[in-house]
Amino acid sequence: MNASKKLDSALAELGRLTGLSVSPTAQVRSPEEEEALLAGVRMLTQTWRASHDRARFWQDLLDGTLTDEARILSLAMAHHIAADRERLVLLCDCPPGAAETVAPILQGLFPSSSSADTVMMKEGRFAVVYAPSRPGEEIFSFLHSTFDTLSAEAMVPVRVSCSGPAPLGQLAGTWQECILAMEIGTLFMPGENVYPFRGLGIGKLIWRTPPEASREFIEENLLPFDPEELTDELIETAQCFFSCDLVITAAARQMHMHRNTLLYRLEQIRRITGLDIRRFDEAAKLSLAINILQYLQYRKKDPS
Repeated sequence: MNASKKLDSALAELGRLTGLSVSPTAQVRSPEEEEALLAGVRMLTQTWRASHDRARFWQDLLDGTLTDEARILSLAMAHHIAADRERLVLLCDCPPGAAETVAPILQGLFPSSSSADTVMMKEGRFAVVYAPSRPGEEIFSFLHSTFDTLSAEAMVPVRVSCSGPAPLGQLAGTWQECILAMEIGTLFMPGENVYPFRGLGIGKLIWRTPPEASREFIEENLLPFDPEELTDELIETAQCFFSCDLVITAAARQMHMHRNTLLYRLEQIRRITGLDIRRFDEAAKLSLAINILQYLQYRKKDPS
């Protein structure tokens, strides 16, 4: 097969793999130029295969398909991945239609290398596997800087969670922690978009408590009232009041309402629940009650 036919075959293979149609400008080329062009096309094909095989390695490792330790180490070596480095795993959720916008921004934040890889786990959900350059790198700062950049550049709603660091062979469990952090954060941290697994607070404790025990606890200790009377508006008011450290002026400003309107709502809450949430101990009780009620409602919709 002459160089020209080899080049046509290599271009066809590149197109089959990537979906791209590549046709060099038709012109008379010397045999040397044909060989150089052929070598370049083969290099592109090899690079594409290597990067996509590497992405599949991370996907299989994170979702638990790849579990054999010897196989993990062998594939890591083949992909030039340092097996002795601990890694953080970051989960980024975005609307499915925004994946094409978010993907290149994430890849720009974490260029594919031995220390960082970005892979799509499913439509709208990305994983970033990242080996910190400094031991003890602060996960919360890492999460917030990532979220701030994504929000500013993608201009779409995104949420991020993170767990780790962990050795290569334990990253499937770390990925499950990221998924759990996303669920817990979404339910218990309204208004937040960043959920570190080790910073979920009381929400993680409630999540891990069996629903029956939660229901028994709330009925015995926190519910001298009918939960149905506590409207979404009053719950939102209470949560805003809690987030403003029980400061009436700050909460009224944040909710864009007159101070007297806020006081009226706080009185409604007191009348329904018997709790004056201007007092810290009673605010803590209602905050816990609201979180448990939300959890029980979630479990009722999704028993799994």
